[in-house]
Amino acid sequence: MQMASPMPWVDSIRYPMGRWVVEFEDMGASVLSKTVAAIKASERRSYARFLDH
Repeated sequence: MQMASPMPWVDSIRYPMGRWVVEFEDMGASVLSKTVAAIKASERRSYARFLDH
C-alpha cells in the first residue's frame, strides 16, 4: 500500500514508546529499527544534558 502523504514517523514511534512499548518489529526494510534506534539515542542525549544542569 502506498501512502498518499508523509507520516510523522518520530511522533508515531514516540507515542507507543511513551506508553512503555519497548519492542518493535520490522516487516521488511529496517527503516523502523533505525528510526527507533535514532529516537532512543536522542532521548539518551537529552537526558544526559538534563542531568548535567
